Amino acid sequence: MAFRTLDGDDQPFASFKGKVVLVTNVASECGYTATNYDQLKTLKSKFRDDLEVVLIPSNDFGGQEPGSEKEIREFINKAMGKEEVTVLEKSHVNGPETHPLIARLKVRLIH
Repeated sequence: MAFRTLDGDDQPFASFKGKVVLVTNVASECGYTATNYDQLKTLKSKFRDDLEVVLIPSNDFGGQEPGSEKEIREFINKAMGKEEVTVLEKSHVNGPETHPLIARLKVRLIH
């Protein structure tokens, strides 16, 4: 299984083998954004070799991620500083067009 990154590359999920993977949707204009990114930076810094952080920008919650791919990339780079994370393409995380990774995780969590 592979997913498209924000930069247009294919990211094979198998590349995370052996790591804990934290997947979360993000929105640059959410009221919790600063706190969320601070916590993500702390986790990534502490568990750098064992943790892969995968971010999925989404505009599904009150239009809080209206930016273009370039704007989102710039925001995440600034917010995460030196901590490297995988950023998937801007996607839906709810409804019929839900990103396949999120849809699969939801099914696994529900069943």
